[in-house]
Amino acid sequence: MLFKYGYLAECNDAMARMYGYETADQIIGARIRRSARRIGSANIDHLRAFRRSGFNLTDSESHEVDRYGNKRYFLNNLTGILENGENGENGENGAIVRAWGTQRDITKAERAEQALRESEERLRRISDATQDSIWEIDLKTNQLWWGERARPLFGSRPGGLQPGLEDWYDRIHPEDVGRVKARFEKFMRNDDRNWFDEYRFRRADGSYVYILDQAQKFYDESGTPILIAGAMSDITARVKAEESLRASEERYRLLNRNLADGVVIAGEDGTIHLANQSMQRMLGVAPEQVIDGTSSTSFRPDAWINTRGCLTDLLTGDLPGARSKIVFRAMTASSSRWKQRVRFD
Repeated sequence: MLFKYGYLAECNDAMARMYGYETADQIIGARIRRSARRIGSANIDHLRAFRRSGFNLTDSESHEVDRYGNKRYFLNNLTGILENGENGENGENGAIVRAWGTQRDITKAERAEQALRESEERLRRISDATQDSIWEIDLKTNQLWWGERARPLFGSRPGGLQPGLEDWYDRIHPEDVGRVKARFEKFMRNDDRNWFDEYRFRRADGSYVYILDQAQKFYDESGTPILIAGAMSDITARVKAEESLRASEERYRLLNRNLADGVVIAGEDGTIHLANQSMQRMLGVAPEQVIDGTSSTSFRPDAWINTRGCLTDLLTGDLPGARSKIVFRAMTASSSRWKQRVRFD
């Protein structure tokens, strides 16, 4: 009955302004039914909760719209007055004839909560997409907050962990922690806006991973830094690949240096990019005399032509493990000539 026939009988100007009006007389007489249809099922549930409570509702949130169609959020206290029963008393079985209440506009607070939820959702999506461990530090308390992606690093749910700076330092490799701590604490004190470092970090299982840590300061309206937000990226795979590449290059360098056979690496145009010590001794030249030079200065033209043809056959041939030999004449720095046999595998 309240939903079907109810209307706003009285209100003050403050309530009228909540709906975009100037004075109370502009809104008095508005039908509850028409308002409820505009705001959808949320307020229908609000009215049903009013009935279930015995027409005595406290701190109930309603979602409405003002005269311009803007969403508004209110916190309500409502008390219903029932018609007299058979004995002339106001009883539970009587129909509601009037309701009194107070209403507080919580639109700003609700929008702030929505913005926070949306921000947290964006942060979660970014964290999921980048696979980074997001963190934030309150510069007033030095308290650290970690995102969900930090769980594999710490071995527990980040929400229940809440480590401080010392907990973070304690996980950094002993050979790295002095450098990282000094740089980060200097960053917190100085005017730099950005910070980054690489270090080894101990996981919950005791193993170490390589971390790229990057952060940025954020400031309040007065220009005072209030927090630092950052992200930890696991770069272990990259570091291991770089170490493997360096080790491979070192093995290759030692092999070329100690190999008894002469080794030459030349480009398609004949430019020599590498000649090991054995080849330099054969030619009787210093490294600077052959590197970035051309093969024509040390080898007869027909030797280079034959070499290119041999390489083409090897690269385009169908036989795996094909082998070819070339015999040519070379000239040393002392103008002596010698015959050389070259094998390509």
